[in-house]
Amino acid sequence: MDDVAPDAPLRVKISDRLAIGVYQDGEDYFAMDDRCPHMGGFISQGPFDGARATCPIHGFRIDVRDGSCEQGRQFSVSTYPVTRRGNMLIIEIARE
Repeated sequence: MDDVAPDAPLRVKISDRLAIGVYQDGEDYFAMDDRCPHMGGFISQGPFDGARATCPIHGFRIDVRDGSCEQGRQFSVSTYPVTRRGNMLIIEIARE
């Protein structure tokens, strides 16, 4: 939990095919796919304003709460439930 701050999202590599960005907005934490579906940029490396993360390649803005993209629904990303347990964050990733 200490690795995530409101101005510093954390990129967590889960596998070769999946990386997740973890974001903090106040006391709330959010997790979503870290690859922009437009050009594959790492969303967590772009600006974050407390609700929307911006892909550093072309500026696509994605809401970390629900994964919706301002530039169109086709560019939305998956989100994952985050639970706080003490000083740990638990991210629920469904197995496919």
